[in-house]
Amino acid sequence: MGKLKKSRIIACLIAILAVAAIVVLIINTDFETVDEHASNASNEALESVTDGISVSILINYSTVFDNYENLSDGVKNAGVLRDDGVLLDKTTVVIEKGKSVYDLLEYVCRVNDIAIEYNGSTYVQGIGYLYEYDCGPISGWMYKVNGIFPRDACGDYILEDGDEVEWRYTCDLGRDLGDQYYNMGD
Repeated sequence: MGKLKKSRIIACLIAILAVAAIVVLIINTDFETVDEHASNASNEALESVTDGISVSILINYSTVFDNYENLSDGVKNAGVLRDDGVLLDKTTVVIEKGKSVYDLLEYVCRVNDIAIEYNGSTYVQGIGYLYEYDCGPISGWMYKVNGIFPRDACGDYILEDGDEVEWRYTCDLGRDLGDQYYNMGD
């Protein structure tokens, strides 16, 4: 009986030491949520940019309010639209040289927890739960750089220092944004 009692005491001491080690490990570990991790990783990536460029970006869908009757019921009822039509106020970030308009959009959407949907060629189908065709058959997202609507795909347009990027939602193939490229004789 003495050996059995001694082995139980040793087993209990080992269990207590194991629990104590786990408690010490937990106390000395910095835990973070998935969102905190993504934000911290993004901030670390920014801090590591040594040869970067400074660019600004804003995301706006105010045109939907001028065309509210065409807006899909799903979007109207989802409660995802802000009254001012601004999804992201003008924000300035430092990114690596050689990054595209799409890279910038993807980065700020990830950091600001804004949903984005695109296809393989970086054609942006939706930002912030507002998608192409949500406000009529020729509605969708367009981008401008320094006030001009480029004809390049957003993944092909390489940014330069000081560029100002605007993502705008159009309800009329860009005409409601001042882009006359697709006017086709109107």
